[in-house]
Amino acid sequence: MHPVRSRAFGRALLVGAALTALTVTSVAAQNIRGLPMNSQRAEATQRVGLADLTVTYHRPGVKERDIWGALVPYDQVWRAGANENTVFETSHDVTIGGQTLPAGTYGLHVIPAADGPWTVIFSSDAHAWGSYFYNETNDVLRASVTPEEAAHEEWMRFQFDNPEANSVVLALRWATTRVPLTIEVDSTTHTMAYLRQQLQSLPGFFWWGYRDAASYAANNDVELEQALEWIDRSIGMQEDFTNLAVRAGLLEKLGKTDEIEAAWAKAMDAGTTRQLINTAYGLIGQEQFTSAHKLLTKASEQAPGVWWVWNGLGQVHSGLDQKDEAIAAYEKAIETAGNDGQKAQAEAALTRLRS
Repeated sequence: MHPVRSRAFGRALLVGAALTALTVTSVAAQNIRGLPMNSQRAEATQRVGLADLTVTYHRPGVKERDIWGALVPYDQVWRAGANENTVFETSHDVTIGGQTLPAGTYGLHVIPAADGPWTVIFSSDAHAWGSYFYNETNDVLRASVTPEEAAHEEWMRFQFDNPEANSVVLALRWATTRVPLTIEVDSTTHTMAYLRQQLQSLPGFFWWGYRDAASYAANNDVELEQALEWIDRSIGMQEDFTNLAVRAGLLEKLGKTDEIEAAWAKAMDAGTTRQLINTAYGLIGQEQFTSAHKLLTKASEQAPGVWWVWNGLGQVHSGLDQKDEAIAAYEKAIETAGNDGQKAQAEAALTRLRS
């Protein structure tokens, strides 16, 4: 080959090799999303009342490493996971450590401590990579949490523990440590707002929509005067045992003694035996024993051979501290029991009363 052509050819090969290397390097640096990771993505969710709570994070492993104070330093902001930002989302306002966290999406960070409580941080920046770009000015809420000793957890995880009607515990678990954060939810306020919204839409055209709204308020002892307005509107659309019974129960809760007797009488005249029994058991659960007694007495006239009637009357009389009457009711329950389980339940109640 001609010397000049040979040198040109060599330069072309070098340029081509350099371009190839640059292309490969560029592709490698693009960080393709969605590929499997060692610390895999996970999600924990929980509904409390109407509030949907979600934590999205990545799960690092212990892998025979020292975690607290070593891999995760004390007194430094940590991303509460691996890889991207750990994210906490709530559909409704919640309360944490006596502070309100508005509905929204937040970056979740933790500051571990060698001694004393740890700090859990909710940041308005939910899209940063881990805690590398954490900025304290974005803090929306900080809460102090006391860590606990726990069984070994190889792969870090978040878990919702102890769900109640108005609260839940969000627990971070890793190595031999559990970090429990209590989240409180004002479920009744959220639900009442939701009911008002619903009654401005399709359910507002039907009697059962107002009945259901009034029933929720009555069962939770919230806005009882509003509930009475709703149930009166329901009855005005269509009278039914269920809305008449809700109204009678509301009158009792509101202390309108002059109206209670007539309201229950009207409801009972409209109810089937099954409705009377089912409603009575609901009232027993709310410790409204006097009203439950009215319903079950009526049911006993219609169906004297039904175990549920006498078992319920036993509970009612026990709740009213009427021991002799309770014993008599449970004896009838034993006589009318339809299976061994019902008989055993009544016998156990009698044993407790006679002890």
